[in-house]
Amino acid sequence: MQGQCPKCKGIFGMQQEWIGRLIQCPHCGEQFIVQWPQNPIPMAQNVQDNGQPVNSPRAKDEDISSVGAFGCYLKVLRHYADFTGRASRKEYWFFVLFNFIIAYCIGYISGLLGLGNLLGHIYSLVVLLPGIALAVRRLHDINCSGWLFLIILIPLIGALLLILDFVKKGTDGPNKYGNDPYGAVQPQPTVPPMS
Repeated sequence: MQGQCPKCKGIFGMQQEWIGRLIQCPHCGEQFIVQWPQNPIPMAQNVQDNGQPVNSPRAKDEDISSVGAFGCYLKVLRHYADFTGRASRKEYWFFVLFNFIIAYCIGYISGLLGLGNLLGHIYSLVVLLPGIALAVRRLHDINCSGWLFLIILIPLIGALLLILDFVKKGTDGPNKYGNDPYGAVQPQPTVPPMS
């Protein structure tokens, strides 16, 4: 049988003997008394292919291990100005790679068309904000504040220090900035009765 938290609407497995008892939601931690479900929710509609409940905090995050190389570039563009959460090394460096390739191709085409560097400047403006947001999320992955990105203002040394941070492995499991981008989330236990 499936239960649903009245606060976060998270779905969890429950037992019939829990009805009328005080329990704690495994998603948001809210305590509530379990009511008999009026509209039972079938399990197949509320669980993704990877077994995560649809309304769980992890459901909105993509597991980066299942995303391809160009998919990492597109993911950064989809999260255009998202400075929250974490970004893995894979996501960061594939974005840098494809950004370089696309910028080179745009520069080559601009040269052939005799446009100077106009298209290159436009492309640079388009990817500036997602690039900064990605760098902040990458710093979050190694459990550093995004404000550390401002170290880039120190000529040469700042860029070198950031590159050293960007090649570090991120913290395993969740940290204070979010869940592990590789999907290493703690398994959600069955909800135990609180009373």
